[in-house]
Amino acid sequence: MKNIAAMAALVLLVSCGTSQSAARPTASSAPSSAARATISAEPNPVPPGADLGTTIITWRTGDGRPGQVYVSQDGGSETLFAAGPDGSEQANWIRAGSKYDFRLYAGIDHTSMLGSVEVTRGG
Repeated sequence: MKNIAAMAALVLLVSCGTSQSAARPTASSAPSSAARATISAEPNPVPPGADLGTTIITWRTGDGRPGQVYVSQDGGSETLFAAGPDGSEQANWIRAGSKYDFRLYAGIDHTSMLGSVEVTRGG
């Protein structure tokens, strides 16, 4: 009888411990900074016209840490466009027939991309 009672107590203790640990949030269930980061372009596509077109790039790293926005035209090398944890910058050199990739990176080391937006111009 003692063995049965001891085993029942052990099963109860183990099952209670399991349910408590399952209820605790884990690091993987917390939102990552990449999930909160945003980058957008408005308008996009840029309307057609005789002159160069303009769009406004708006970004937010999501965690208040520094970030950098780089731009690549037609798959070329990236150039620093803007920096800061958040902001908006005008790109007033958008040409018809080209594709511009704006990429938001965490920090200043240009290695961890948080998001991107492709900008085109109507023809």
